[in-house]
Amino acid sequence: MAEAKKFVQQLFNNEKSKESVVKIHDSSDKKSQGGGGNFKRANTNVGVMNKFILQFSRVEKSYRLIEEAFILIARSESQKSLQERMKRKCKMTHVNPILVYLGFEDKQFDNDEIKKMFDKSADSQENISFQRLLIGVGLSYHARLDKMKQAEKENSGTEVEYDDNGNPKSNEIVPPIDEDVKEEDQTEEEQRMSILGAGFEVVKNMFDTIDEDGSGEISLQEFEQS
Repeated sequence: MAEAKKFVQQLFNNEKSKESVVKIHDSSDKKSQGGGGNFKRANTNVGVMNKFILQFSRVEKSYRLIEEAFILIARSESQKSLQERMKRKCKMTHVNPILVYLGFEDKQFDNDEIKKMFDKSADSQENISFQRLLIGVGLSYHARLDKMKQAEKENSGTEVEYDDNGNPKSNEIVPPIDEDVKEEDQTEEEQRMSILGAGFEVVKNMFDTIDEDGSGEISLQEFEQS
């Protein structure tokens, strides 16, 4: 579980934003009676991570799966420290095979989409770090969801509205999704995608919870104090 938190911290390590704070009126201060007021500074995000603690195992499983694909396809050696692991390199030509191993369709994204998500061309011989691969895979997962939503919209021929959780809004009674699907009923690729998705959904929910102003950015300090 500690490993998972380090993993998420590493993903947020380069995020930059101003820390959100609130001023709490201190009623015990006599000066506040006269209108001048004394205020205490408090972080708005203190404690918000507590509800995610029990879900860190999903993040860790997702991380281990990506690392497994990275080691297998890029023929990379395992490293002991998290910092050393994040610095490992692979060729951009390894990205598509890694995505396929994780459950994506072969060449599900065109070169422009890959370049947008990984900052480099898919057929490039340039190197990409394992840390950047993690971020790119996360972006790929959510891009895949967007493609699925778009395909559903086109196939239905009607405008489909989605709620904040990405689920389609409908007045019709929809049978509940069976979250206890047995692994033997899934292909290996589907099992890997399920593991991957569970981890990245936790990361996204954590990010959205901390990013109270919806700016799309949080600081490492915000994360550590959550």
